[in-house]
Amino acid sequence: MIFLLTYIFIAYGITTIVTEGNIFQPLRDWIGSKSDFVHSIFTCPLCFSTWLGFIMSAILLITNNPTPSSVFDFPNIVSVFIDGCFTAGTVWFLYKLNNK
Repeated sequence: MIFLLTYIFIAYGITTIVTEGNIFQPLRDWIGSKSDFVHSIFTCPLCFSTWLGFIMSAILLITNNPTPSSVFDFPNIVSVFIDGCFTAGTVWFLYKLNNK
């Protein structure tokens, strides 16, 4: 349980800092001048958290650590996809609670 809460809050923190933080504004502007698609990922909390979930899950699997979907016996590629969806859903839920 503590692992899941830690995972969720880390993902929410990273997503909020990257998509809305002032420190990343120059990077978001620069990316926007290069690619509309990548810019949309770096400015959309739902989009960014999905990709962040894929990356976090892959890193956890590579380092032989548990992932949110570890309680199920899925192949690694399926676990990465499910963890990305889980991360997007929980981050989006917290984002909407915080930004009503």
